[in-house]
Amino acid sequence: MFYKKFSIPFLLLAASLGLLLLIQKTALAGMYFHNAPAHSFVLLAFTATLFGIWFLSYQRFVRDRDLRWYILSVAFFIRGVFAFAHAVLVPAFGWGDEALFDISEHYGLFLASLLLWGLVIPFSDRLKDKIYQGRTRIFLGLNAAVLLGFAFAFLSPFLREALYSQANLFIGATGISFFLLLIFLLTRKEDNFFTSSFPGVLALLAAATVVPFFYREWNLTWWYFHILELA
Repeated sequence: MFYKKFSIPFLLLAASLGLLLLIQKTALAGMYFHNAPAHSFVLLAFTATLFGIWFLSYQRFVRDRDLRWYILSVAFFIRGVFAFAHAVLVPAFGWGDEALFDISEHYGLFLASLLLWGLVIPFSDRLKDKIYQGRTRIFLGLNAAVLLGFAFAFLSPFLREALYSQANLFIGATGISFFLLLIFLLTRKEDNFFTSSFPGVLALLAAATVVPFFYREWNLTWWYFHILELA
């Protein structure tokens, strides 16, 4: 059991990075598929999946009062909001520019990686109860903050360009965050979904953050990034 717990996430990580290396070292990296509607369809399917995870996780939290399910639900919901924005802000549609397109692609994953650290924070029982009682207000507050962030990015060219120019820094930070959380969860003594199954998800997400450093928009490596996130 101990071997399986550690081996599966790292096998997924190695396989994901190995496939990236295969693509980069062959003619596959030079293949381009520029199809904005297909991209948006994939992202909308991804968004629906993320919102489904949010709903099921939230229902589990309401039933069991286990704060980790609430943290998981909020993280995936925020990622879903950004995925939806990325689906509709394709520059070819005329609703967004390249900066907004990239911001919506990467910063949602960064915010989700930060929220997921709540899985290992030792909240007191009193604070857990307060979060449970105020779960709706907290959720609405986070949504308001995200919407305000998008509004500022739309209205402020300076903020938009600043976020766009620093995207690689935040992509790298996201990958480090996912990997460290993966290690942290694997070293926990308890055996549950968050320490046995969820690390596999984190391994795929950590691998996904490596891909943007090698792709060109619309080439096969770029599509591979989206496939990893879907996985």
